[in-house]
Amino acid sequence: MARAIRIDRKLNATAVIDVPTVLWHYDDNHHNPHTTRDELTPWECHQREKEDQILNSVH
Repeated sequence: MARAIRIDRKLNATAVIDVPTVLWHYDDNHHNPHTTRDELTPWECHQREKEDQILNSVH
């Protein structure tokens, strides 16, 4: 199994991460639509929320 080392400079911590897990997490958060979010991907939902915040701050 492929592994990667992630260094978090803010927390001064090091972690060993399984690459397949990271890839799954990225895919799940950017490409897979979720029924609880009206069939939007999490990324699309995030973008919509940002647009709503911008529109609300203008008015």
